[in-house]
Amino acid sequence: MKKVTDVIVKVASLPVDLHEVQNSSFYELLRDTGYFEMCNSVSESEIANVLLGNLELVEKWFEWSENKRTSDGWYLLKNKNGNYEVGRIYKNGTKEVSLEFCDKISACAAYIKREIDEMREY
Repeated sequence: MKKVTDVIVKVASLPVDLHEVQNSSFYELLRDTGYFEMCNSVSESEIANVLLGNLELVEKWFEWSENKRTSDGWYLLKNKNGNYEVGRIYKNGTKEVSLEFCDKISACAAYIKREIDEMREY
C-alpha cells in the first residue's frame, strides 16, 4: 500500500517526469502516482512540506505553469507586487485571482493541489 508522502513526492516531481518521459501525458503520469486513490488524504500543507525539501521542484512548477499551452486552467506566477498568485484563467480570457501568497512554497503547493484536482476530474 502506498503512503501519502510517497504519492506527494511523485506528484511534486511531475513536471520533471513529464519532461523526461515524452510518450506519456500529464494525466497518465498523475494517475500512475497513486494520487487518484489518495486525493482526499493529500493536503496543501503536506505538499508544501515535500517542496521544502526540494526547492528546485518549486521552480519546475513555475515553469510548468508558464509554459502551459492552454487558454483555460490554473496558473501560478509572481505578480507586480512581488507576491505569488494562484488563479484561474478562462477560455474567454477572463482571469480570476483565487489566492495571493508572500511565500513561494505555499503558493506552489496551492497551485499543485488545484492543478492535480482539476486534472483528476477529466
